[in-house]
Amino acid sequence: MTFTIDPELGMFADKKVLWEFERTRAHAVAHHPILPSDRLSWSMSWLHLVLWHGLKSIFVHSNKVDKDGYAGYREYALLAFQFLVDHHDAEENFLYPRMEKLMPGSMTANDEQHHAILAPVGTIIQYFQDRPNFEDFKSDEIRHHLNGLVYPLMKHLADELLTITGPILRPVASEEECADISRVTDLEPPKSDASKLLPFLLQSLPPNTPFPPNVTEDPDYEKYSHMWGYTAFPHKAY
Repeated sequence: MTFTIDPELGMFADKKVLWEFERTRAHAVAHHPILPSDRLSWSMSWLHLVLWHGLKSIFVHSNKVDKDGYAGYREYALLAFQFLVDHHDAEENFLYPRMEKLMPGSMTANDEQHHAILAPVGTIIQYFQDRPNFEDFKSDEIRHHLNGLVYPLMKHLADELLTITGPILRPVASEEECADISRVTDLEPPKSDASKLLPFLLQSLPPNTPFPPNVTEDPDYEKYSHMWGYTAFPHKAY
């Protein structure tokens, strides 16, 4: 498979990657679904878009960050990747077992894709963990790692949504069961700092999006303000 690596956006501008992005975005409709059976793929698609915008922002800022801003950039990058890991853990520990009980074998491909992605994700996390100092950071290196990750990740995120849509769920589960399964998108990530999570989510989606629904608290943008300039939509903080 041949890809086009854009000088500024890398693989994030490749047509095959953007096709997978559009497949994901197609599920992220503006209205909040009425039926719980439709809610799982809807909520999950928004979380997948958070991942897209978060990783793309890391890529875009990688060759712009300076010594003074590096600590915030590095912390933001580690937060975004911890969110990805927590998201996958919630699926593997809660969603996939529930779906397998309803439809044996339905999550096999998703699980295989997860395991294929784990190694490059771990490499990137280790890269940032090993480089607390700006002098050790090389934008070309992190761009290389992200370019290698983005296509298999986006293909997985798009493929996964097709296995949890309303038409897939309704023949095998009641709406009450679907509502319970949909809790996977509400579970508190076990390793992410909760005070960082809401500002991260809100600034990783465009303005006026309906997700996350039912936000009952004002996010504290001040506490970690050194990070938020590296989000995809930092203007939402003001």
